[in-house]
Amino acid sequence: MSAPTVNFLMVLKNASILKKEVVQFQFSSFSLKLLGSLYLEGFVQTYAPAVTASIYFFLGIQVRQGVKYSLMSGLKFLSKPSISRYARFKDICFFSERRSFILISTDRGLLSTLECKQQKSGGKLLFACS
Repeated sequence: MSAPTVNFLMVLKNASILKKEVVQFQFSSFSLKLLGSLYLEGFVQTYAPAVTASIYFFLGIQVRQGVKYSLMSGLKFLSKPSISRYARFKDICFFSERRSFILISTDRGLLSTLECKQQKSGGKLLFACS
């Protein structure tokens, strides 16, 4: 995982822990794909391009909050910029969807473990959120 991706996920985690409702982050195509996956899994309520006067484009992100705890407080990086971890389809079959959400980067895009099982593909493990 690249450093901007790690920074993006840490901003979302800290916003969730501090119970911030809206976060702005600099736009990139990978962060948009990542937000799409987080939106489908229920970690993000909404996201849309934010209007600013600068030359950079920003994304306005509304983070979903749990009742007693923050949803992204259990964020754990499985691959780091220096060490990449990969999983085959056979390895992914042993992962449980009930305990944690694991995002995997495949040749078909960013997929959860359930989607990887349905499409019978493996890939690079990005992060887990329990």
